[in-house]
Amino acid sequence: MADCECLEKCAFLNEALKQMPASAALYKKNYCQADNAKCARYMVFKTLGKGRVPLDLFPNQTERALQIVAENPIQANQHGRWTLSENDLAGLTPLKARDLLLKCFFEAQKETLVQAEKRIFGSADEERIKADTLKMTKSLATTFHVDFENPTKIGLLKLLEEMVKMSLAWGTPQEIVDHHKNQIVRMLDTLHD
Repeated sequence: MADCECLEKCAFLNEALKQMPASAALYKKNYCQADNAKCARYMVFKTLGKGRVPLDLFPNQTERALQIVAENPIQANQHGRWTLSENDLAGLTPLKARDLLLKCFFEAQKETLVQAEKRIFGSADEERIKADTLKMTKSLATTFHVDFENPTKIGLLKLLEEMVKMSLAWGTPQEIVDHHKNQIVRMLDTLHD
């Protein structure tokens, strides 16, 4: 079995158990290099994100992890919503940020259409949604004088603001808009000009 994706930067192993190498090795063997799905820390990480994992949460405290997730239902990724990963933020450039903004807009529209079409009929055509998302984003960039090919943080913030307005005008539910907007704001906060 492959090592846990969080192993190298695990605050619990590298900080909390720094002075207890034998205990750290045992937890690492039983959780990080075995079935990490049983790790309480990994449960919170996958559901709520890295920032919501308490430093003092032990890998075997699954009941506590479930309680943490239950107490944060709005932030839980219970609807299969797209969320930023640490990989998304690694090596973030304005172009990568632009592409993530596009992906986020696409995922928000897809989620809205999937919900609507479940109530009506059929399924959302992902290729059509991607093409429409790209076309609309380029149009917004032109309208609001944002260089789509060489974006800046300020330009991406302007695009985000306009995408939020447009999504709401199209009838995208507020909770979907808020979730995806928060993902992009989080990403842009890490982007340096």
